[in-house]
Amino acid sequence: LFLQTDSPLTTEGKDLLVEEFGQDYQTFFSILEVISGEKSVSNQKIAKTVGINLNNVSTYLSRLERRYSLIKRETPFLAPTSKKGLYKIKDKFLKVWFSVVFPNFSLIESHQKEVMMRLFKERFQNIKGVAFEDLVGEIASFNYKEFPYQKWGKYWAKSMEVDLLGFDPQKKEMLLGECKLRVSGNPKTLITELQRKKAVLQEVYTGNKVSVALFVASPVKKDAIKEFAKEDIKVYDAKALDDLIDSGAP
Repeated sequence: LFLQTDSPLTTEGKDLLVEEFGQDYQTFFSILEVISGEKSVSNQKIAKTVGINLNNVSTYLSRLERRYSLIKRETPFLAPTSKKGLYKIKDKFLKVWFSVVFPNFSLIESHQKEVMMRLFKERFQNIKGVAFEDLVGEIASFNYKEFPYQKWGKYWAKSMEVDLLGFDPQKKEMLLGECKLRVSGNPKTLITELQRKKAVLQEVYTGNKVSVALFVASPVKKDAIKEFAKEDIKVYDAKALDDLIDSGAP
């Protein structure tokens, strides 16, 4: 539906936004393309890639965030004024469109279906991973009984990234959440990595108890779940997440 020349989704992103942006639409589109393809992106990179003055980048980003509500800025957990904020496209459809369709429109028009399918599969894997992180965050925040934390966010630094972080400031308890589309092979490598992240958080947020949870979009073998349980890592696989969605639904 995205990659055929006669499909309405091929031009849907442009049709939705070109009139809204007016004569500046090409600049806005180029900025959204840069954001869609990056985990983090600096103003300097946007200016260089798009070809605009560095001093004007903040103005464009502010309009995309506040006027058009197309992007949002995330900052590291409990650091709302941090200069390490990351921008992301809020709408999942537009993220796919600007990541895959917009930069490769000439390939679609020339019917390069095999090339486009390869590009789509490569980029969509990352998009799925980010979307799953967002979904887990929603599930956790709507299931207070299972996850009794008042504050939610993400943490990142040079040494590591934490997909989901829950925090109860009264009890000084934290939840380190790791999100995976699947778990394959020996779980010991992942266990070691999660233990390292837990140790870092305990050092950064001294005095807080840190629990660890692994969220997986696909089924996890019982033997693997037992291995994680031995290290106090609770696993929520596809079935468990479905149950949480049902129990948290209004």
